[in-house]
Amino acid sequence: MRSQTMDLLDEDIAAVKLSKSNGHGGINEDVSYVFTDQQTLDFFRKAITTATKDSNDVVNDPEYDVMVEYEPNKDGQLPTHGLHLILGETGSASKLMYVTNTDVYVTTKNVTKKLRQLILNESQ
Repeated sequence: MRSQTMDLLDEDIAAVKLSKSNGHGGINEDVSYVFTDQQTLDFFRKAITTATKDSNDVVNDPEYDVMVEYEPNKDGQLPTHGLHLILGETGSASKLMYVTNTDVYVTTKNVTKKLRQLILNESQ
């Protein structure tokens, strides 16, 4: 049986925006970070779509809100994907959740390392 992973639209990502979370179920639109370079956008796509569902995990207080914004297509503007992020400590996994539910998805330790570099400016 294949493990469950997160989904994004199969469209070009224009930007990934992060903000400090105000809690589960909503998005803080007071953005702290905006990522638009292709290498970082590719990293976020892979990090999100390879995170695997952990049915035993519960998160009450997300740290960050993640907004995945897509390039408009021929039909116009596409919806923004809203996620919550719990940034893992060095050497451990991070956790992602859709804003609309409480299912927890876990990243790899390498994803956490790169996220910590991007968000906290930690050195490699």
